[in-house]
Amino acid sequence: MELVLIPIAFSILDRLRGIYSYMIWLYAAFFGYFMSDNQSLSLLLALSFVAGESAGWGEPLGAYLSNRAQNPKDLHGWQTNRVGQILKLQNNPFRSLLVRGAIWAIAPALVMLLESYEQSFYTFIMILTAFVLSIIIVKKTALSMENKWKTQELIRGALIGIGVVLFDGVI
Repeated sequence: MELVLIPIAFSILDRLRGIYSYMIWLYAAFFGYFMSDNQSLSLLLALSFVAGESAGWGEPLGAYLSNRAQNPKDLHGWQTNRVGQILKLQNNPFRSLLVRGAIWAIAPALVMLLESYEQSFYTFIMILTAFVLSIIIVKKTALSMENKWKTQELIRGALIGIGVVLFDGVI
C-alpha cells in the first residue's frame, strides 16, 4: 500500500512546489530519503535535487504549451548563455525544456555516482523522462493553460514517485 502512496505524495509535493517555493525542501527531503538508505547520501541527494530544480523554466514551458514563440525578454540565463546560443535554445521551447530537464536531472545523478554508474544513469533518465513526458502529456489535452501548468506538475511528481518506487527493484 505504501508503494502506491509514494507517487501520490510526490505528485502533491511537486504541485505544492509550484505554488510555494519553500516546498521544494520537503519534496527534496522525500526524494533523498526514498532514494538512499545512507543518511549522508540522502542529504546530498536532497540538496542536489533543490539545486537542479532551482533554475527557471516558465518561459519555454508557457511557449511550448501555448504554441507560441518565446519572448526574448523572458528567456532564462541558461537559454541565453554561450551553450544556450550554440544549442539555439532561444528559438526552440521544446529543446529548451529538454535541456532544462537535463539540468534538473544532472545534479542528483552526479551525487548518485557515489553509489554506482547504474544508479546515476537511472536517476538521470528518471528525472529527465518525468520532466519531459509530463509536458508532452498535458500539451495533448484540452485543458486551459492554467490547468495544463498545474497538471504537468502533478504528472511529473507522480512519474518521479513511480521512478523512486521502481528504483529499489531495478538497481
